Amino acid sequence: MTLKEQLYQVCQDYIDKRISNYKNELSTIKESLESMEKSSDESDDSGAGKLHTDFEKYNTYLAEAIQQKEQLKQINTQIFTANVWMGSLVQTNAAQYFISISAGKIEIDGKIYYAVSPISPIGELLLSKKKGDTYEFNQNSFQIIDVL
Repeated sequence: MTLKEQLYQVCQDYIDKRISNYKNELSTIKESLESMEKSSDESDDSGAGKLHTDFEKYNTYLAEAIQQKEQLKQINTQIFTANVWMGSLVQTNAAQYFISISAGKIEIDGKIYYAVSPISPIGELLLSKKKGDTYEFNQNSFQIIDVL
């Protein structure tokens, strides 16, 4: 498995776990709401209101995670471009970035990589750049060493 395939798999596992956690949370909230409705104790409307709010919040999180999973499916780890694009592994003089979804820090074979979304601040700076280009982030200048 290539490095890009390994990074892709870590991102896939990350988003699958988030989706599973959100679904489990929604299921728990739904069970609690149903239980409250069965007891029909009208003195605890504030608890039901909070559960409804939490249900909407986790439903939004789930929709966002599903959308990220769809974005991740757009990546072909076998494609290499000169310019940074979705699925690019960007080596800079400061860090290594996998342009995919915001999955954070990933360690593979003792090396650190950062899975970042193309719409994140660093992702936006890197998009369309190529080997040898420089960019500024947090008032510091960095150079792109390679795009894989």
